[in-house]
Amino acid sequence: MELPLAADHLAVIDFSWWNVVVGLLGGLALFLYGIEKMSDGLRAVAGDGLKTLLAKLTANRFAGVLTGTIVTMIVQSSSLTTVLVVGFVSAGLMTLQQSVGVILGANIGTTLTAQIAAFNVADSAWLLVALGFLAFAAGRRDFARQLGSVLIGLGLLFLALAQMSSATSPLRGYPPFLELMQRLEHPVLGILMGAAFTALVQSSSATTGVLLALSSQGVMTLPAALAIVLGANLGSCVTALLAGLGKPAAARRAAVLHLLFNVLGVALWIFLLPQLALIVESLPGDLPRQVANAHTVFNVSNTLVLIWFTGPLTRLAQRLVPPDPPAPGAVPPVEPRYLDEKLFTTPSLALDRVRLELGHAGEVVLEMFARSDEAVLTGTRGSLERVAEMDRDVNHLYAAIVEFTRKLARREMTHTETASLEDCLAVVNYLENAGDIVASNMVTQGLRRLEHQLTISAPTRETLQNLHRAVEGDLRDALTAFQQLDAPLAERVVANKVPFERSTRAALELLRRRLIADEPSRTRTFQMEVDLVAQLQRLHYLARRIAKVVALPSPEEAEPERTV
Repeated sequence: MELPLAADHLAVIDFSWWNVVVGLLGGLALFLYGIEKMSDGLRAVAGDGLKTLLAKLTANRFAGVLTGTIVTMIVQSSSLTTVLVVGFVSAGLMTLQQSVGVILGANIGTTLTAQIAAFNVADSAWLLVALGFLAFAAGRRDFARQLGSVLIGLGLLFLALAQMSSATSPLRGYPPFLELMQRLEHPVLGILMGAAFTALVQSSSATTGVLLALSSQGVMTLPAALAIVLGANLGSCVTALLAGLGKPAAARRAAVLHLLFNVLGVALWIFLLPQLALIVESLPGDLPRQVANAHTVFNVSNTLVLIWFTGPLTRLAQRLVPPDPPAPGAVPPVEPRYLDEKLFTTPSLALDRVRLELGHAGEVVLEMFARSDEAVLTGTRGSLERVAEMDRDVNHLYAAIVEFTRKLARREMTHTETASLEDCLAVVNYLENAGDIVASNMVTQGLRRLEHQLTISAPTRETLQNLHRAVEGDLRDALTAFQQLDAPLAERVVANKVPFERSTRAALELLRRRLIADEPSRTRTFQMEVDLVAQLQRLHYLARRIAKVVALPSPEEAEPERTV
């Protein structure tokens, strides 16, 4: 008689497990859908301001924390915020340093879902769904429909929690499950369980939702719930790590930063779980509210501690993720040689380094200009492309120098040092303009020569090369004068304005006389030659502007400013 009863009892248990699993999975699916529905409405209300917020409000790490918190409250997913950050870093719209605060803020923002879900308002869930549907269906304006979507999502979230709570209620009388919950009070087991489940469902909010449902039935103890909360923070890193696959090194570093922060956060609290339990137990609320509060306390405290170590952690991420290897045949960009932020405490020394770096950038521009002579007049498409590629190095050094001087300008400096800083900014702009003239305008004329099979005559080629050598010589002297503060040399460059203009008038006169020559494509060739003379005039003007930084001309010799 006992054996059949035992079999019947097992059948009942199996049937109960089926109901529990199906009811829990169905409630979890509804929970995730509710979050998505609510998030869609919030994102629609935020509109394009969401990306603006992420891209702009990251001036410092503290503003980044606020930004990450707000954005995650809107999108209802720290993983999604981190994926957005990875995308911004990959596109160059955000630096790795700027991403730090946003990632920390994302961990705080994701706790809002748990705080909302911890309210025991299941009786009002259907009312929220009804009001939301009414606003969505009857609303004539987008705002009303978006608000309706938020209310529907919120109502579904509460219905899902009620469903998961109802489905798990039989577990209160199932000893094996209660024994499992006791085992999860061991921090390592709880953390592993939380990390695995969160990585599987790709949502730490889903993990928290299940915890709240189990807590409401009394089958989840607070120590086990705290360990699983810690693990959920680790599991949430998986989405960002996957998003970084195949992306540039900077994007992968942002994902690794997310992992580093969360790993360190767990390491900080794994031995302090009893203290965390005491903190949340001292706050008002039942067990589900304590779980939600623990999630918030954990992430806020981690942010308050780790935000002071963003520099070392960023450098660690850079070491863990090496830079991207150059593409086959590609030449790595020229890096700054002399800039050192350690000298910011002594602005005069930092300014000397800026002058040296400007000389370095000037060498690149001079080499680029020297190569352009033969490439434009007689070179191949390959030689022209190599000249154009050198502008990448000019732009790279330009950005580094401008960023260095921007930071230096925040320091307290004398009037003389401030004036010197402004001179450096003027010169770096002149060099960047010179690089653009060579890479864009002169190379374009060389490509046009190849496209239309134009030939420059020997006399014209010699004339253009003489002008080219004059510009190159004066540009080199101007840069030397600036680096060495050599006023007499600078004055000689400025004084070369008159002979150079005489040479350009002679060159243009030669080109006009040759316009009547009986040669194929004579008009098109003439246009190209005249444009090259004009570009050389612009470059000589820039050389004089650099020289005038050192040797200001007298009022009667001053040249009017013009756009180059």
